[in-house]
Amino acid sequence: MKKLFTSIGVSLGLISPIAISATSAPQTTFEAVLYTSKKTGELMPVWEQFVNTQFFVVVIRNDSGEKTKDFRFVIFNNPVDKLPYVLISEHLERLENVQSGDAIKISGAQLVQLLRPELGILIGLNDPVEGAFGIPNGQVQWLRESIQPNG
Repeated sequence: MKKLFTSIGVSLGLISPIAISATSAPQTTFEAVLYTSKKTGELMPVWEQFVNTQFFVVVIRNDSGEKTKDFRFVIFNNPVDKLPYVLISEHLERLENVQSGDAIKISGAQLVQLLRPELGILIGLNDPVEGAFGIPNGQVQWLRESIQPNG
């Protein structure tokens, strides 16, 4: 967890780089699109891929049984910008040090619809240098509005 927050600070230039160990999980389609967008500067393919990708997210269950239907997201305060974020990843093993020990799998579109407006998203990546991709709460709000049906 600390590695992910540290990598956000490194990418923003707020703290000096440190070694961050990558997991053995292979790069995913979402990550490939993300890394390509960093080269091109075009983020629209990232958002299109994000809403259709399945992510694990750490939760605190309010129910029991095989399926989790009643839950709260575990929220982490980012030490870099002091704002609340939800940590997600396509690979469960990237969610180190989970407080509750429970995680659910949910699409990016479902996630942005369920999040409170003040929450951002940190996506755990396989990159040993960057470690995470942050989506600030304003961008989450933009995504929420973008995927709502026009009517």
